[in-house]
Amino acid sequence: YAEIKRHIELLAITSTRVIHLRGILTKMLTDVSLTQISDTSYAQDFLGLLLRYGTILINTPGSPEAEIVMRGIGYPDKRKKLIDSLIEITKPSHQQRR
Repeated sequence: YAEIKRHIELLAITSTRVIHLRGILTKMLTDVSLTQISDTSYAQDFLGLLLRYGTILINTPGSPEAEIVMRGIGYPDKRKKLIDSLIEITKPSHQQRR
């Protein structure tokens, strides 16, 4: 299942954005600037822990539910840490001092 999902969903993390592309016959693209992300989290069930895959959730302000939900992502804990560290780097210097 996770292997099939990896071919249907694409996650791209750049120095300024998180991009989620999904679909085979029809495509849906969600593109969020790192400065717009308010919260990140991930979830893994027992099988996901064993096989090292899970779901990453990315929230933006003003949105009642996750803006991006990526299922079947390998090493979701490491991907979340990467996104969080990039968010810290892109914050303006006056916000980092708080």
